[in-house]
Amino acid sequence: MAEFSNDEVHDGVAATKWCLKHNLVQQGFTLLQETLFTFILQQSTDENTDDICKRNLVGMAVKVEQEQKKFDDWSEPAKKHRKIIEKICGWLHSRKELLDCMRNLSKDRNDLNHAGMNDSPMAADKFRDKLNNYIEIVASHACSTLIV
Repeated sequence: MAEFSNDEVHDGVAATKWCLKHNLVQQGFTLLQETLFTFILQQSTDENTDDICKRNLVGMAVKVEQEQKKFDDWSEPAKKHRKIIEKICGWLHSRKELLDCMRNLSKDRNDLNHAGMNDSPMAADKFRDKLNNYIEIVASHACSTLIV
């Protein structure tokens, strides 16, 4: 319990590390992705990080920023919350490593959760290494005071 600090983002990373240590890889992917949603929302907006609608906007903003989508090509929930999407995109714009991490983490989590039922499934033995790499990236951006 010493690794937990009562900070939502730090504790999310610590819990993810605990999952990895105890071979709970799928749970670790889920925890880390949710922690990353929280971190991005906290850093880029003043929105409630517990609001599921606002959390969903993070994923939409990641897609908008990565694909450099024009406003007319945004999905309807994103269009309705244009100012929030623009804030998130603006914050992510100079954080390519975190943006790529979010995209790849989501892709790998989907692969894991659907048991590799897709066009290019990852080998099962690669998920632990990938999760460890994602933890390092998120911790380097979000948890500078976290003991790793």
